[in-house]
Amino acid sequence: MPEIRRISSRSTFGSLRGRAILRAIIEAPNRRGDRSVTAEESRNTVMEFLAAREKGDAEAIRRLSSDDLCWEPPGPPVHAVKGREAVLDVMANAGAQYFDLPTMEVDVHKVVADGDTVVIIQSVRAKTAKGADYSNLYCWVYTCKDGKVTRMQEFTDTQHFAEIMNG
Repeated sequence: MPEIRRISSRSTFGSLRGRAILRAIIEAPNRRGDRSVTAEESRNTVMEFLAAREKGDAEAIRRLSSDDLCWEPPGPPVHAVKGREAVLDVMANAGAQYFDLPTMEVDVHKVVADGDTVVIIQSVRAKTAKGADYSNLYCWVYTCKDGKVTRMQEFTDTQHFAEIMNG
């Protein structure tokens, strides 16, 4: 049977100073120190933003996003889309390039909000523009400031996406 060892009381998080640091990290409303944004406000902003996106309501998306909105799709940072109007253009045109949009189904599995950050885990099912079945899991990380979405980070299985789209 493997031996179970006691963690040294001198470990960083075992010391009084280490526990204080850990407590400060855990209890911080967000990582940037901006205590003016609550998780509930950020969550509401993102949920309104997503509802507007689903309806294709460009005016609501404009109202709910900052001028310097940045969308970071999976892949190298060079692929980031910067600026509200550029992001709106991609939203309006990119989906139909890959998917038969009327077949798309999005299921939200989890929404977690902490200060200015909202994380959404969702699955997407659709027919591709070429007629293949597509299903993938996505994680989106949204950052909010002053009641507006400022950053969207998208994570998914890009190899699976490429295999289906190119198959």
